[in-house]
Amino acid sequence: MFSGAQLSLSPMSGSFVGIILDAVRAPDPYRDRLRIETAAEIER
Repeated sequence: MFSGAQLSLSPMSGSFVGIILDAVRAPDPYRDRLRIETAAEIER
């Protein structure tokens, strides 16, 4: 059984690049247990 979530990142900060990169790296310890898809993969 799968359940899903859709996330959008839109930080309101001057350091938005760092915030987005940190958010993308946050699930790294759990990647072996997650199924992660990006818009680029879905559009192919």
